[in-house]
Amino acid sequence: MDFIQFLKSVGLSVPKDMSVVGFDNVRESEKFVPALTTIKQDSRQRAALSVKMLNQLRNKDCRDKNLVLPVTLVERDSVCDIKMHKEWD
Repeated sequence: MDFIQFLKSVGLSVPKDMSVVGFDNVRESEKFVPALTTIKQDSRQRAALSVKMLNQLRNKDCRDKNLVLPVTLVERDSVCDIKMHKEWD
């Protein structure tokens, strides 16, 4: 949201000149103008896995090296469709 404010301060329009996507789907992103498109992830699941991994580290039994959690794109007003045109010879 700070980045969008910065873009406005230098004369750029979101999403007309640039699309912006955030992360974590904080409450303010829905009320912000323009409403911020964001990536949503289950914060409870992320916290539970973090605690599990910290306990594994503490017990020197760290089996989980890389975890991938699912995400959802919450599309709002800070992005626009990109139309790609290619001229054929």
